[in-house]
Amino acid sequence: MGELNPEHFPDLFAQRKKLTVTDIAFAHQVWEAYVGQDALKLASIAKDVPAASFPYLSEAIFHYQTLFPHQKNGLNAIEQQLLSILESSKLKSIHQWVGNMLTESNPYFGFGDLQYYDAIRRIQALWEQHDAVKLTTLGEQVLKNEIHFLDIQSESYAIGGAKNYDFVWDGERLELMRA
Repeated sequence: MGELNPEHFPDLFAQRKKLTVTDIAFAHQVWEAYVGQDALKLASIAKDVPAASFPYLSEAIFHYQTLFPHQKNGLNAIEQQLLSILESSKLKSIHQWVGNMLTESNPYFGFGDLQYYDAIRRIQALWEQHDAVKLTTLGEQVLKNEIHFLDIQSESYAIGGAKNYDFVWDGERLELMRA
């Protein structure tokens, strides 16, 4: 909404939906699952979202789950896209790389430049910058699923209230699983 002009707000306000007490209780349950340490609780909630009150929530939860490491190569959806951009583009700088992510990345993530810079820092063993930013041999191997990134990355970070190492994304079954 930060990108909207003030003249858009009256129409949006007129289209607002009134939440019931049940809706608010459900939203509280979603929030508790999101900040909790068991990401599978949030995944199970996605199956019972009242679509009329929360039309985007199921899809948002789906995309949230892809922020956990993929079981095949250990990269989350953002890291995967970062490396795919490097594989297919000639980039002169990290700033250009972040610019590409800002225009090409999945809007459901809602990431800004600082979050992309942080992801780039986390995967620094997979890229290098001399006259251009490009994949390292290790980065190519991870992107081809020959090496699992979690075997070389030691950093733990939170995704909601859960740790990235506690769950993996199964891209074939499209579900989150315990690591």
